[in-house]
Amino acid sequence: MQHASDPRCPRCHVLIGTDAPHGLCPKCVLEAVAKTGTKAQSPRKGCPSVDEVGNAFPELEIIEVLGVGAMGVVYKARQRKLGRLVALKLLFAERTEHSVFVERFNREGRVLPQLNHPHIVNVFDFGSRGDFLYLLME
Repeated sequence: MQHASDPRCPRCHVLIGTDAPHGLCPKCVLEAVAKTGTKAQSPRKGCPSVDEVGNAFPELEIIEVLGVGAMGVVYKARQRKLGRLVALKLLFAERTEHSVFVERFNREGRVLPQLNHPHIVNVFDFGSRGDFLYLLME
């Protein structure tokens, strides 16, 4: 049974736990972290090829492009040592020239590992590799 005093996300009004980060539901937390205020890139425009990414990340088998957003591209990959599937998110090269985008990307890399919820992916690693800024996620 729901009570009027049950905590709710102030953005979408979904019921949340008392320990919700910043008092928001997981979906709204991710939207707040990912918000860029820019138009999305057209699909695959500016995306490094699977081979280029594979050369920069030899410990990963890059399988395919999963999606493209305003800030970058996400690849499906397999960690060779562990045999597990992961998602590799790369910031678009033109974004790395703008400190505001780099800071948003780094903030995502710092904030996501602090969140623990079944609907939020775990971040295994983040940083820079050659010309790439990356997040390695489940």
